[in-house]
Amino acid sequence: MTDAQPPSSDQKRSAGRPKDMAKRNAMMDAAACLFFRNGLEAVTMEAVAREAGVSKVTVYGHFTSKEA
Repeated sequence: MTDAQPPSSDQKRSAGRPKDMAKRNAMMDAAACLFFRNGLEAVTMEAVAREAGVSKVTVYGHFTSKEA
C-alpha cells in the first residue's frame, strides 16, 4: 500500500475533459475583437463562438458569461 496523499484543494482537477488552452485563447481573441468592434452589450456568446470557430457549449464550458 502507498502513502499517497489526496490532492490539496488548489491541486484538484475539474470534472470533465481538460480545457484546451488554444481554444480558450481563440475565444478570448474573438471576444476582444468583437467587443472592440461592436461594444460589450451587442456581443453574444453565440457570436464569440462563431468568430472563434467553436461551439456555444465550448464557450460556456470555459466562461459562464461574457462578463467572466
